[in-house]
Amino acid sequence: MTDPETARRIRTITERIARVTQAQALADAGKYEEAVALLRRVRDTYSDESMRAKVDWLIEDLARRGNLGS
Repeated sequence: MTDPETARRIRTITERIARVTQAQALADAGKYEEAVALLRRVRDTYSDESMRAKVDWLIEDLARRGNLGS
């Protein structure tokens, strides 16, 4: 059995992955603004700057594809 801290970390990672996947589905459906908004919320869950930079790249890519001008 996992300890509570490990379980919390696993749940947090799983939720982030699900949100990024949802953002991709929104973008695939042409809903770029919603996808970018969702990714910005995901970005705010990270304290690690390197992870924030990776999410920033995703945001910029979707904004560019959706002609949003992030």
